[in-house]
Amino acid sequence: MRSPAAPNGATGSSPPDVARPSTRRVWASVSPTAVFLVVNWLTGVATAAVAATATAIAIIAWRSRHRSRLGWLMPITLVYAVTRGTISALTDSEDVYFGIGIAISAGFALVVLASATTSRPAGLYAIPLFVSYDDEVRADQRYLAVARHVTAVWAAAELSVTAWEAWHLRDVGPVGFIGRRTLIGWPFMAFVVFWLIFYVRFRLDPVAHRLRDSGRGTVDA
Repeated sequence: MRSPAAPNGATGSSPPDVARPSTRRVWASVSPTAVFLVVNWLTGVATAAVAATATAIAIIAWRSRHRSRLGWLMPITLVYAVTRGTISALTDSEDVYFGIGIAISAGFALVVLASATTSRPAGLYAIPLFVSYDDEVRADQRYLAVARHVTAVWAAAELSVTAWEAWHLRDVGPVGFIGRRTLIGWPFMAFVVFWLIFYVRFRLDPVAHRLRDSGRGTVDA
């Protein structure tokens, strides 16, 4: 499939665009946990769970108001935040609050891993979040193969991290748990993601260049 011709009449696959991480999204993702730790230290688990849940709901509402692309994820995220906070408040347990998050992460990673064996692996949706390729590259069988590799590696890494977190949760308490996750778990997953981005570009950039050089690439608008 070809796009409309470029003004200069050139043909070929455009160089991939690399997405930049959003600092705002990072802060939004860590805010409920930060609120939980502070309020838990000041009052207790039940109050901390309620405060963290309120923070999560406020973030979801803010994203919706500012038209962030949450789509069908918004109601799911809202239900998850409320359910997690309610159960944690009722049980008055720090392990339950963080354990629910670990269980959800592990379940999600298993679903992602299973998708690697299908014709629509999760990597097909993840790759464009970081690197954008033209239609011709995405239609190439090598793109599907790379997407499957990305899917399997990310899922295996996430399962490894969640297993390690579950093993240490009861031994270190909430502050120690977050400290280890921040200093070890998150940097490890960041390394995996950056390595996967490098792998994607190493495998697919040459495909894009060959399509461009052969004249079968996308014709820019």
